[in-house]
Amino acid sequence: TDGTLTPTEAVTQSAAILMDQSSCFRELAKALVEEGAELAWQGLIPPEQYNMPIDQLNISTHTYNSLRRGGITTLGQILEKGIEGLCALAGFGAKSRDEVEVALKGLDLPFILEAKEKKKKKQSASAASSEGEDDLNLEGTITDETSDSRTETE
Repeated sequence: TDGTLTPTEAVTQSAAILMDQSSCFRELAKALVEEGAELAWQGLIPPEQYNMPIDQLNISTHTYNSLRRGGITTLGQILEKGIEGLCALAGFGAKSRDEVEVALKGLDLPFILEAKEKKKKKQSASAASSEGEDDLNLEGTITDETSDSRTETE
């Protein structure tokens, strides 16, 4: 630098400028991802099923009303929302989730159930791998959670 800025200030300013300049690309990427997710569901099932009203799903009045209050009126919206989104709706509990899953299975659309099972498998795999791992503590020693042995790190 010419001395008007410290090297730290120069790097800080250049990072801020770079982040500002790249923000338009981040917004574009986010919009494309959201649009792509919606288009992916539309491409996987026929338009008749995607646009099917939820009143044709053979679900209870309680579940139907929970979905309607949440702004969900079509099968496609259920698929887009996913299991986490549905369970976040007011009045949409385990029984409602089970009803929707049964209705989707009846239409040969077990997507929500499969996504839930994949998530469970991923969580159990990560939990199993972290159970026997060694942890590095702040004193520079490795402690093995499965035994009481301690070894010094270099």
